[in-house]
Amino acid sequence: MTEPGHGQIILYSYLWAREYDRGEESGRKARPTCVMLIVAGKNGRKQALLFPITSQPPRPGAHYVEIPETEARRATLFTPRPRNRRKSEDARYLN
Repeated sequence: MTEPGHGQIILYSYLWAREYDRGEESGRKARPTCVMLIVAGKNGRKQALLFPITSQPPRPGAHYVEIPETEARRATLFTPRPRNRRKSEDARYLN
């Protein structure tokens, strides 16, 4: 796997917080995920802060950013339904 870059959209088997809480250990499917930030971890290795992208409507009270149609098309994410980048407790670091 090549190193992800800031702002890049990658396919990642994302494990949602609710799935983790139910005891699941890996994401159910590879989904588009936005690499928001690359930081140095405690061990000095680079870590990527990931935000999943979904076409599902956000839950009440959830924090999200709707991806504009133009940007969704550029990232080949366009579907008839809006795409949302979740920015709540579901964000994860990729080691």
